[in-house]
Amino acid sequence: YKACAYNAISLVADNILDMKDNPDDGYLRKKIAVAGVYAGMGIRFTGFGYSHLVTHALKSDFGPDHGKYYCRILSKVLKGSMDLAAPRLAQIYDNLVRDEIRPGQPVMQCTPEPHYTVEQSAKAFLELMDNLYEAAIPNDIPLPEIPKSEINGICSSIKSQAAEFGLVGMDEETLTRILLLI
Repeated sequence: YKACAYNAISLVADNILDMKDNPDDGYLRKKIAVAGVYAGMGIRFTGFGYSHLVTHALKSDFGPDHGKYYCRILSKVLKGSMDLAAPRLAQIYDNLVRDEIRPGQPVMQCTPEPHYTVEQSAKAFLELMDNLYEAAIPNDIPLPEIPKSEINGICSSIKSQAAEFGLVGMDEETLTRILLLI
């Protein structure tokens, strides 16, 4: 999963601002699509495919655009399950900083120095991910508001889909907490 995460972050950092300026450039779009494949594999290998299931559940019920919302939803899923995600995120972040992957790219210039605790590194990774997203996609498109009365049904749907894919690491309480963050 780490190699997939590194490849995804590198491809995004190298190309996202150019793609923002040239959205019709097919070659840049392919690079970002490949980054999405790497990111998806990394997320799946770590067991955090819930973010994808949440995105699709919201898309089917509320209609948000998958590409514009997924990074924000992934960030909220990772923040909402920090107790499970922190060690993996910290390792990826510390390796990115230590190996200086793409430090000269504009979206990476504000990358903080390596941290010494798992929690600090994990939070820095999420900050980096938010910076990458914000560099490319304006934050003026709000995430859908989920009526509290529908959260239990959405959770049940996501949990049943997760079981089909072998994702069993997140309980309903955590999933509910994440949906309330959205």
